[in-house]
Parts: sequence; C-alpha cells; structure tokens
Amino acid sequence: MTKTAITLLIGAIAGAALVLACSDDAPPAADAAEVCDCPAAEPPLAGRIILSPEATVTIAANSRSGTLAGCPDGGTLIGGSCQLTSGRATLEQSWANLNGAPAWDCSWENNEPGEATGSVKAICLMPAAAH
Repeated sequence: MTKTAITLLIGAIAGAALVLACSDDAPPAADAAEVCDCPAAEPPLAGRIILSPEATVTIAANSRSGTLAGCPDGGTLIGGSCQLTSGRATLEQSWANLNGAPAWDCSWENNEPGEATGSVKAICLMPAAAH
C-alpha cells in the first residue's frame, strides 16, 4: 500500500513538473485571435456557390427523355434540381452524374398524349479567387 502511494505521489509531481515546463509564457487571458497567425482553412463561401445555366429537354408524348447540367470549368458539383416546366410527366431519376465532367442528370417519363418540358440546374462550388 505504501509503495503504491509513493508511486502515485511521484507520478503526480512528475506530471505537474511536465505541465509547468511545457507551458508557454502567454498571458493567462490571451485572445486566440491576437496570438494566432494561421491562414484560414477554407476561403469564405459567399459568392462561390452558383447555379449552372439551365438545361432543358422536350419529352415527347408517350416517351422517356432526360438531360443534364454541368458546372463551369473548375467547379465542384454539390447538388442539383429537376423541374417540369410544362406539360405532364413523371420524374424517373435525379442523380449526380460523375461520368466525365460532373453534372446533375434528370430523366422523365411522359405517358400523356402531349409533350412536356423539363429543366435541370446544377449547384456548384467554385474555387476561391487567387490572391
């Protein structure tokens, strides 16, 4: 029992000495913004998230059709949207198409006697402007 208590006391003293030896001499109430000169990890997103130009497709009567919209060069696809802009059709699929240039892909099925029109937009994150 005494041997265990002595070992614990020596460990506590060594731990306290290590903490004191490794402390920096910063004032106790130092503000991190005043002492940190690290670069930002990621540039602000304001103005970097954009919608691609709209891509449209005509879905003929009693048929299936689709189209896709991609990001401008250098952009990263983060999502997209599909919208039926005229007529009646059912959205069959909506997905990130990563074959080739990343794009948002939508396909519709039109079981009606008239045509329909669908539109697709990609949501893109553009790179930060170089300084």
